Amino acid sequence: VHHKSIDLHFQDAIDGVEINYNHIDNSTLKIKLPTKTKNGDIIRVKEKGLLKNNSRDDLYLKINIIIDYGRI
Repeated sequence: VHHKSIDLHFQDAIDGVEINYNHIDNSTLKIKLPTKTKNGDIIRVKEKGLLKNNSRDDLYLKINIIIDYGRI
């Protein structure tokens, strides 16, 4: 199981944006977040985790809400 924390601006969390996630294998995943995502939420991305026995585990992204006052 592949766990990773990601920083997300609070407005993006409220709006439920699509993010680009740079995977450990150097690929970029487009992940659509649900609206009203909260700090500490875990987003599961099926079969995008680490390779194990010729199949991929799920990727779990823990959301860390940030406030960027320069963006408001």
